[in-house]
Amino acid sequence: MKKTLSILMIFMAFFSCRERELTQTGNPEDYVSPEFTKVPDTEKLYIFTEETSGDAFETLEWSAADFGAATEYNYQIIASIEGYDAESVVTLVSGSATSVEISQKELNDAIMYITGALSEGMVTEENVTLNIKAFIGDFPTGSGVVSSAKPANANVYPYFTPSLPGNRMYVRGDHQGWTEGDETTILGSEEEEGGPYTGYMYLNENFKVSTGATWNGGDNYGQDGEWDNQGNGIKTAISTDGGDIKVTPGPGFYFMNTNGSSSLFIEQLVFSVKGTAVPNGEIVMDYDATNRYLYANVDFVDGSFTFYATDEHNFGKGDMDGITVIGGEPIEVKAGNKMVILDLKNPGTYIYYYQGAIEITAPVLTPLTTTEYVLAKEDKDEAIEAISWSAAVFGEEELDKYQLLLGSQVLYEGTDLTTTLTVAELNAAALKNGGEAGKSLVHSLRVVAMFTEGSKLESELLELTITPYLAFQEYLYMIGGYNGWSFNEDDVVNLKDQEGNYSAWVWLDQADADNGFKFTTVDNWNDGTNYGYASDNKLSTDGGAGNIPVGATNHYDVKMNTESLTYELVPLKWGLIGAATPGEWDTDSEMTLDEGTKTWTWTGDLTHGEYKFRANNEWAYNLGASDTDGVVVFDGPNMVNEDPGNYTITLTYDVDTDTFSMTKVQN
Repeated sequence: MKKTLSILMIFMAFFSCRERELTQTGNPEDYVSPEFTKVPDTEKLYIFTEETSGDAFETLEWSAADFGAATEYNYQIIASIEGYDAESVVTLVSGSATSVEISQKELNDAIMYITGALSEGMVTEENVTLNIKAFIGDFPTGSGVVSSAKPANANVYPYFTPSLPGNRMYVRGDHQGWTEGDETTILGSEEEEGGPYTGYMYLNENFKVSTGATWNGGDNYGQDGEWDNQGNGIKTAISTDGGDIKVTPGPGFYFMNTNGSSSLFIEQLVFSVKGTAVPNGEIVMDYDATNRYLYANVDFVDGSFTFYATDEHNFGKGDMDGITVIGGEPIEVKAGNKMVILDLKNPGTYIYYYQGAIEITAPVLTPLTTTEYVLAKEDKDEAIEAISWSAAVFGEEELDKYQLLLGSQVLYEGTDLTTTLTVAELNAAALKNGGEAGKSLVHSLRVVAMFTEGSKLESELLELTITPYLAFQEYLYMIGGYNGWSFNEDDVVNLKDQEGNYSAWVWLDQADADNGFKFTTVDNWNDGTNYGYASDNKLSTDGGAGNIPVGATNHYDVKMNTESLTYELVPLKWGLIGAATPGEWDTDSEMTLDEGTKTWTWTGDLTHGEYKFRANNEWAYNLGASDTDGVVVFDGPNMVNEDPGNYTITLTYDVDTDTFSMTKVQN
């Protein structure tokens, strides 16, 4: 046994010595360093995005290193950026290879590590230096290490991927264009499931809270009750049947808290940079609508500050530079003129950072001689007082345009510093902004300056009290061969907006006796205005004008405008759409019309899932479920097909009741 062990030890020693002989390096003075032979284009700006992160950045090539040893060498590509202490290994190349393809993600990860960027607002173009290091063994240590003498450089604009709360809800509304998948307007929860969900964001007019990133990806909650005072804010009930949530008291920056299913609390806040480092002790922060953060230009003195709204919303220093938390110690700062930014978009990580101060001047509305308007229809063409404002400045950015808004309604768009509105224009805007004819309502007037690089500045609000008039009557009679030329309040086109647009869905039969129709303002031919045929798509108010012709039997969206004297007959071509249908939510499955029975049919395969009826590939024409089995209604909820299979679906229109019914038969 001892003899066998001795032989084994001699055998192992032999190969151990052999290995050391193979990796023995030569004189360090004779080492040959690897040098790049193919490098990035220094004249190019490489723009990385999350969508292209898997694409190649560049293929790097280099000459082989030489340590005077008969073994394989390893290489590291190392990134660094001037002004930062950290460096990062981008990739490791083992063996005899002298080239490597680096992906955008690999280099982007290195840049994020080096710069420590905590938000998209901290991301800027970076000049990245790439070095190559050759070595023997698993790690570049010891005598067998050599680096390239001449580095490579690349100008890169990286992307930022935030670390978001896994349990979150989405807030979609006109503050972000009702955009799906927007992860900059979310609420987060520290719980694995359920609320409370909290966060901060700017709210404008209306919004909803959703569990999914898309409307069809989860439950969507709207307002299901009135606002009630609670503490420093207000609270309301929410439900999946609720309507749009109305921002109250109005546009502004809010703290939000919801249990995720039945209640919502909001509190309007005004943040300031406050502390010993701030001249006069405090400066109010502004909101950047493009980048969705708060900012302030501050000429700091040595001292400290917090981001203060209330005692409950007072942000100080977090556990690392750039992180801010409620109740944290004041943030120390050295004297200097700089812009400080508070970014509260990510409920998982609230951050702050500095940028060089720039000149920022918001537009200022010139006070009006009157702020109360009682408008009259007979004055509709007269001009009201000119509205003016001062020029806005945002650093070196070029002005794109100004918008003058009454609430959410655009009154003017352009580069001038003044505009004059007619009574009719102000009246239409007041009605669209929630006003009611004959009743006074306070509206907010403001100017928004928009710049070419996306920055925005807003003026202070100017309140106007406006009493509008009824510009257009609520409906017009539609009479013709389709209803025996009789006047009745069931056969009308309804006012859709304050531009004089009317419409209604009507079944029109080309074979009706005395084919054609007209519109009238009253229920007789003598006392109002009659609208007849002038030419195709054109109306005439001449008493002798002809009937508006019907080209083919169909179900139409009948449209007309009393201001432009135009009309349009839009045939409704119904189909099926939804997750259960062959085209899913992307493409309609067209149905076949039987004019005689006023029915549309479709036969095909349905999977388990939701679906609706939709016409003309437009959501303006859609039918969904109702409280009555077999009856579908405009904009009703999605219907659900439980059992996959082949079905024949029939949609029937009843002219007498103006209702739609459906049947679904499995084949």
